[in-house]
Amino acid sequence: MVASKSTPRPEIPATWQQVALTPEETTAVLNTAKQFKYGRLHEEQYRWDLLHPAPPPHIGFPQLRDAKLAEAAAQGLHFASDSATGQLFDLLCSYFSSDPPEFFAEGTPTASADRDPRKGLLLVGPIGCGKTTLLRLFMKNPRQNYGVVSTRTASGRYQSEGHEGLEPYLQAGRGGICFDDLGAEAMSVKHYGSEANPMAEVLLARYDEFQAGRLLGDFTHLTSNLPVGTPDDIPGTPSLYGCYGRRVVDRIRQMFTLLSFPANAPSQRR
Repeated sequence: MVASKSTPRPEIPATWQQVALTPEETTAVLNTAKQFKYGRLHEEQYRWDLLHPAPPPHIGFPQLRDAKLAEAAAQGLHFASDSATGQLFDLLCSYFSSDPPEFFAEGTPTASADRDPRKGLLLVGPIGCGKTTLLRLFMKNPRQNYGVVSTRTASGRYQSEGHEGLEPYLQAGRGGICFDDLGAEAMSVKHYGSEANPMAEVLLARYDEFQAGRLLGDFTHLTSNLPVGTPDDIPGTPSLYGCYGRRVVDRIRQMFTLLSFPANAPSQRR
């Protein structure tokens, strides 16, 4: 294209610093610079928040109880205060609240030397009495959120993937876990030439982390239809000692506070 002879040759300054901008060009450049700086400040703030997390909201026993009662009602659940389920519901509200748990404190009417808020919970009771329902209700709580995983799922992961399949359950990096229905899974599982009791492996690994201080007690909870039993139970007895042996159950006793439904608690399933 041939430039018109009437169009003057563009003149440029000696350096780029001497280039003059129109008001519109100045506004556009400033807006671009501001957007870039805003993004950088946002990243810096995000990094600071990661290093300085805000303390969890303080939710005392009465507030947590009211909130969980409303949440339960929305799911069609109701806990009579004079029922075994209602009493266990209050215990869980106490355990998971921000206040020092009054149900575990020395000198209170309902205190028990066997309850320790620094441990996880082992909820035991007959089939269908509501153990899993209760612990699912408290998955979101002021202390430590957790997910619920069936022990049969853990056992199946070992069968299909070997020890690597258990990795998500061995440490605290993925958050808290409630292992549901302990004792209902297969006790001996094969993966090619290897054979193991997957949940025994998981509990022993988490116990080691617990003892080392790398895993807080409220990162692990259990439910089971089986009674604890006694150290004299022979293998195969329908009890935790009969399924897992003394080595594992002694560690379970150190890691968990035992809460039990009455042996004759009726099934809530319809």
